Amino acid sequence: MEIIRSKIMKILPSLQSNILDSLIKILQDIGVAAEDDLKYVQESDLTTVLRPIQARKLIDVWKQLDSVPTVSTPVTNTTSTASHILASGSDSSESTPVTLQSIPIDWAEDYAIPWQSMPEELLKDLKEGRRPTPSGRREFINITAQSIYKICPKPGKKNLTGGCESLTRSFVVKFENLNRRDAFSSVKRKLKQAEKDDSNNDRQLSASSKYGCLNWQPKILPIGESSESQIEKQNEMIQISSIMKPGDELNEQSLTLLETTYYSQRKDINNLKNVSFLLNNWPLLFSEKGFFLSFLHFNWGDDSVATSYMVAVDKKIINEEIKSFETGFFMVFAAYYIVNIEYAEMAGATLEFIQRCFLRMNPDKGSKASRNKKKKCAMNQKVLSLLNKLMDFEWC
Repeated sequence: MEIIRSKIMKILPSLQSNILDSLIKILQDIGVAAEDDLKYVQESDLTTVLRPIQARKLIDVWKQLDSVPTVSTPVTNTTSTASHILASGSDSSESTPVTLQSIPIDWAEDYAIPWQSMPEELLKDLKEGRRPTPSGRREFINITAQSIYKICPKPGKKNLTGGCESLTRSFVVKFENLNRRDAFSSVKRKLKQAEKDDSNNDRQLSASSKYGCLNWQPKILPIGESSESQIEKQNEMIQISSIMKPGDELNEQSLTLLETTYYSQRKDINNLKNVSFLLNNWPLLFSEKGFFLSFLHFNWGDDSVATSYMVAVDKKIINEEIKSFETGFFMVFAAYYIVNIEYAEMAGATLEFIQRCFLRMNPDKGSKASRNKKKKCAMNQKVLSLLNKLMDFEWC
């Protein structure tokens, strides 16, 4: 019962010794002989000597004994303080692989950060008291999270808290990603089994696959095209891809081939061909320009892809010969400042976010947004909250 006594003291460190003795006696009286028996204890068994909250804390931990695995190989009890390890210059070897059979309740207390696996640049920054680089911080989170995941796949926020809220939040997000099961197929491409004999046609796309798409699947081939000509163009693109070098951009010929075969590309994709098949049969589709060209077709169709733009202020066109969307957008945004226009109330938060996040225009006071007498703070609080969260995610 000494092991159980020490476990209780870790959960309730302020518990008086006489109450602890009474609690141990009650556990013995109801038949607890080993730590594994604790998962059968109920709150009502403990209320004669413990307050309700104390009893619930114990029960909450003991219930986990039924679902969480224990580590058969004990974790080396090394100091987790960065400065101590770095100052000593120790280069500990890899620890013995852990066999996941059961995880001890207090695994977090014995956990040692795997400093020997960290990048040298990160260790140097910590040793010299400098803030690690963004890549170093990401490596720290990734390596630490992976090592914890091998011990406890779902450690919970309480075991990831270390005094730095942004770091804790980054660890929480990392474990959410590690525990996400096949998110791509479950969230977007929900394939359902249909009751058909043909194994090649027994799956259906969910309705969300067509969401927001005006040209999801063209109904007819382009004028002058046939199935044979589409296959010829497909083979031509495969040949072009085979001689392209990394970093090569698509030329006009390749882009024209992609445009004219859009019908066949979508037919293969919507017939649920897997990504490996698509990479082999439509390799140019996955190039930078090919991807964006397909997206333009996807949303606007062949006849409505804009080739020029115009900007209007106060319902008056000020420029109608703009060649790129980026230039047009910048002119629209600049117009608010050049001709002294307030941000429209309905778009104020979006424009203020662009101003502060992307253009780094952060005045100490005032706002370009339309004034609202009900709001005392000049800066939009939703924008401020989002900017703070983005800064926190530098650790991710």
